[in-house]
Amino acid sequence: PRQSLADPDWFLKLRLGAGDEIRVCEYTNYCEGLDQKHKPVTCKLWDRVSLEEPGIRLTADNRRRMTAPGWRG
Repeated sequence: PRQSLADPDWFLKLRLGAGDEIRVCEYTNYCEGLDQKHKPVTCKLWDRVSLEEPGIRLTADNRRRMTAPGWRG
């Protein structure tokens, strides 16, 4: 489901009582649009987190994250 794309750690955060840290899917169809164009599917919310985070992969144009933001819970 989309929620697991928006925040791959959502279930773990919920289990550990960190529900307030979950990035909630905004249902913008950003991921759907990428899928329809046969591009790697990511979430719009990922790009709102620092793109300078060490070790993240970016798209060729350096505008989108290719990996979800990490959680340090």
